[in-house]
Amino acid sequence: MQNAGQAGDTTPRMHSKPSGRVGDASLLQLNEELSSWGRDNTETYIHQRNGSSLLFRVKRRRGHGPSHQQSLTFAALAAVATAYLLLCCFRHLEDSGKPKGLLRSLSGVGKGDKDCDTLLIPGGQGKSALVSATGDILDAKRVLKGAKLYTSQLATTMRQTRLASLSMPSRHGLRCFTNLLRFCVVELSALCSLLAPNKRDSLFNAVELIKYDVVAFRQLFGPRKPSRASMRHIDRMHVILRELPEMDFVGAAMSPLDIVAKLSQLLTLQQIALTQIKGGMQLLALCFQEGARLLPEGTEEECLDALHRTVELRRNQVFQDAQISHWLLEKHKEGSHFGVVGPIIIQRLTEIPLKPHEELLKELLNTPLGLRQQMGSGQIPMQPGVRSTLQGQEATIEKSAPPGHVK
Repeated sequence: MQNAGQAGDTTPRMHSKPSGRVGDASLLQLNEELSSWGRDNTETYIHQRNGSSLLFRVKRRRGHGPSHQQSLTFAALAAVATAYLLLCCFRHLEDSGKPKGLLRSLSGVGKGDKDCDTLLIPGGQGKSALVSATGDILDAKRVLKGAKLYTSQLATTMRQTRLASLSMPSRHGLRCFTNLLRFCVVELSALCSLLAPNKRDSLFNAVELIKYDVVAFRQLFGPRKPSRASMRHIDRMHVILRELPEMDFVGAAMSPLDIVAKLSQLLTLQQIALTQIKGGMQLLALCFQEGARLLPEGTEEECLDALHRTVELRRNQVFQDAQISHWLLEKHKEGSHFGVVGPIIIQRLTEIPLKPHEELLKELLNTPLGLRQQMGSGQIPMQPGVRSTLQGQEATIEKSAPPGHVK
């Protein structure tokens, strides 16, 4: 009985019995604390080997925990590893600061990453700076921004051309609009081929605006009864323009550095050609305004010839580059004789080797409108009795074909 009573007692044993009221109060307080702890803790007392019960499990070392010597060894190994990594990073950064090391870093960029915005070079002019083969620093973000600006300017120029063409005589208006539509199809197809699908938003917007201009021009120009061949050329280019944003990305087989470099060169040629087109359209608009009789006779024909020369040269340059004209060439191999250019001219252009960028630039600057720009007469002011600076250059300009005819 005595043993049973002792086993049922849950209070811890005391080594000495406290005496007096102080001892009773202490014992009462200890019992209350133990009772409240027991209500919060679901674990029962753990009876130890010496017969005492504790409120928590005592963890004894059994030889499995890390010793003090093992802790020191681990800390030493961590310090050595950290020092080694810092040394490797320092040597890599020091080597990347040199030209050869920089080129090695660029060549090590994974080909699977085709987004030029993620490319970095140490000491570059931005987070997307690249170094071309000629040593020029190319900013991918700036190049893409230039592409967006160009497509916006091209759509604006096409809208102005459509409005100006409708105010011209039928023959001049049709020839002017057809030339500019051909220019837009060629340049946008070349630009789209070098833009990844997720970078074509601005190009898609420009295509939508130009498609509207084509429909509006056709509806408003229809009562003038243009030739059937002319309208078939316009309709064919309208179809090509509609399918243009869905073309394949030729940059998938190119390195990011090559894409940015080629895109930068293409935009340079496109901007120069577009500036020439704007200057020619300004002069052409003056020819059909009030007071145009003060202009020399034949000025409008010279302007149309000069515009045609710039458009034709850019068409030839693009078709000679099989990389950026592949999609456009396929569209003209479907047996149709209508569109940007005829099949005979296409075959002849594809047989010409691609020229260096410097030579293409020189050809473009030597067009009649390019020479006018170099003379500092970009706004083309005309004074009564003063001949256009295009006079004397008719020998270098190919005579334009009849409206609707594609060479």
